[in-house]
Amino acid sequence: MNFSLIVATRDRPASLENLLFSLVRQEYKNFEVIIIDQGKELPADQVCDLFSNQLALRYFPQAEQGLSRARNFGMSKATGAIIAFPDDDCWYSPEILFMVSRLFQTNPQVGFISGQYSEPESQGRFPRKAQKINIWSVFRCISSITLFFRREVIQGMFFDERLGAGSTLPASEETDFVIRLLEKGVHGFYTPELKIYHPVFRPSILDMNQQKAFGFMLANLIVTMHGVWRIKMLFRTILLLSKSAALAVVQPVEFQRTRYRYLGIKLALKNLPPPNE
Repeated sequence: MNFSLIVATRDRPASLENLLFSLVRQEYKNFEVIIIDQGKELPADQVCDLFSNQLALRYFPQAEQGLSRARNFGMSKATGAIIAFPDDDCWYSPEILFMVSRLFQTNPQVGFISGQYSEPESQGRFPRKAQKINIWSVFRCISSITLFFRREVIQGMFFDERLGAGSTLPASEETDFVIRLLEKGVHGFYTPELKIYHPVFRPSILDMNQQKAFGFMLANLIVTMHGVWRIKMLFRTILLLSKSAALAVVQPVEFQRTRYRYLGIKLALKNLPPPNE
């Protein structure tokens, strides 16, 4: 069982080097690394050259920006039976790929697996019990860097490039992706034993600038409007709306400008066709 690890990076060669070093130390060696570099000031080519003799690594510079765009391009180049999307600033403990391989082999009915992420020696925000991933648990049990997919269940699927870091609506691309898989009847499984290391920083929505705050809000709203209307998802959207509304108290003039800008984007998105699959 071979893996394709698709890494989008942008101007963070030091973080990328740490990730690649952790991949060199993997106990399970049957994997390739696909680097999509959208950096402008600090390209990653020199870091990739350092590992070219230690990893099955392919490097692709990409001028267009956007995390979902990079991952879609990476999927078009992937050859592995298992596809994953580590961030350039995360890192794997040595047993991770071996653990994922064993989980897929012992659970042939599962199309994708997720774990948790946190800093070393800490407990993240994820559930502490293993469970099936469904429309009720999807918000608690997944992050893009903790997901591993069988290639055959995502064949022909793409991330919605209107969502994700570097796009106008910088969030929820993986949630949208997994919801579409669940709608197809694909089974997912979460286990807290699968832990990816990643710096944890969760700013208050009041610490974000107005555009990013509305970007996160509308991205989650779009996912909620994806045709899967559930009470929990609706409450999540209402919560995000109420948090964003607090910005009106802090900077009301800028809030109104951003509000109208994003309402226009929301209306435009309604007229776009759904993402191709």
